[in-house]
Amino acid sequence: MVLVTTFDGVKNNVMTISWTMAIDFAQRMVITTGEWNHSFKALMETGECVVCIPSASMIETVVQIGMVSGADADKFAMFNLTPVPAKNVKAPLIGECIACLECKVADYIEEYGFIVLQVVRVAENPDCTDKRLVHARGDGTFVADGETYNCRELMLSKLPPGLLINASEKSFISIRTSYLYSLYELFFIESSNSFLSLYSSDSGSAISPR
Repeated sequence: MVLVTTFDGVKNNVMTISWTMAIDFAQRMVITTGEWNHSFKALMETGECVVCIPSASMIETVVQIGMVSGADADKFAMFNLTPVPAKNVKAPLIGECIACLECKVADYIEEYGFIVLQVVRVAENPDCTDKRLVHARGDGTFVADGETYNCRELMLSKLPPGLLINASEKSFISIRTSYLYSLYELFFIESSNSFLSLYSSDSGSAISPR
């Protein structure tokens, strides 16, 4: 599950999206939404948003955000969310989330409600200690991340170029700071000392707080 923020020129808004998927290794992903969501109009008119990844400890807030319309409330104020200025889009990051992905709309497949997003910048929140992600089961129950099985060494021929194995730790490190491998692995973003010290997907260089 993710939280998607928009800005319509007047007010920030946020919606809960339970269906997301990384679709390739070129920093593109898909979310499903439509006119039934108040945020949809701002998303399509501005062509941009921020996909924020909440931790398991935020589950009740995430669900409640999805039960309220932005047409009737300021959800940032209602749920005590901290808007953090983005670099490449006008929609805000959410300061309480594990990581945030600044996105531009690349395509809209109306028949299925698929919005294809191009990720242009990613920021990880090093102050967020709960890294468990939440997954919707579709019946009002949710699953948080548990044990992880690392089988990457068995999959070398299938993994994208640009990745290296650290033999001592047997973990993957990205050559390019925000290279997209998986939405649920935070795009291999390096941590900074502050959530406001963000990283550019173009160069991986630190961006000064603003």
